[in-house]
Amino acid sequence: MIVALFTSRIVLNTLGIEDFGIYGIVGGVITLFGFINSSLSSATSRFITYEMGKNNTTNLNNLSSTYKCNFLGADNKQ
Repeated sequence: MIVALFTSRIVLNTLGIEDFGIYGIVGGVITLFGFINSSLSSATSRFITYEMGKNNTTNLNNLSSTYKCNFLGADNKQ
């Protein structure tokens, strides 16, 4: 945090006001996607582990296909 206070002035002077705003927006979007990715990974792990514990292979295969489709954008053909 302290380093960011010192380097923000240098980055602002180097990029200029407009590019510094774009830099902030891009950083915010990357942070948002990182949060979403972390949340989805935790939820995926929870549901897959739950189905593995119940030894329910049918739902486990359905979950795996669904998560593959969501995370990789793959086709969900069965």
